[in-house]
Amino acid sequence: MKNESVLAWHFSHNEILGYNDGRKIVAGERHIVNCVPKCCQIGLHGSIKALDALNYAPGLIISRVLLTGNIDKQKDKLAATCRQYLWVANASEIIVDFARWCANETAHYASRDIPVASSAASYARYASAASYASYAARYAARYDSAASYAISAAIYASRAISAASSASFAASYAKQNIKLEEMLNTLAPKDYDETIYLQ
Repeated sequence: MKNESVLAWHFSHNEILGYNDGRKIVAGERHIVNCVPKCCQIGLHGSIKALDALNYAPGLIISRVLLTGNIDKQKDKLAATCRQYLWVANASEIIVDFARWCANETAHYASRDIPVASSAASYARYASAASYASYAARYAARYDSAASYAISAAIYASRAISAASSASFAASYAKQNIKLEEMLNTLAPKDYDETIYLQ
């Protein structure tokens, strides 16, 4: 744990901090907590990868944040003493679109020619993953006003790609994260310049 600055992603249920905090989540605002941060216990959280943040999302308000001060790091999340909100937006439509993209990607993998030497289990894995991802995307579209349904559908559709892809899980996950971050970045203000926070 040390003083540093990290760009991260944070999803929230609405534009108010939870856990009876009550402070508003507003672009430009900086929240500070007086504690020794510990992931999943105390501190202001975020994830370096958007797909990691989605796995913890309680809702579909997305914030691009700068975490500073003392920071506790785990594999897929961070907890800090200070979180500045660089921009904030409703990501409902983006998450539904991401679930659809995952379904299409999975269908692509599942429809490829599979070598004759492949086992019956491989065929089943491809078919099952494509079917589940397609269902997840349809489900997300039906319930795009209900955040938990859209989040679950996007996460499961994302995992279906990894099941169907011949690439390693890490490579598949990285590709999905790049796509999700590209989609989320379309919500950023036109004049937003992230490079000033990378110095």
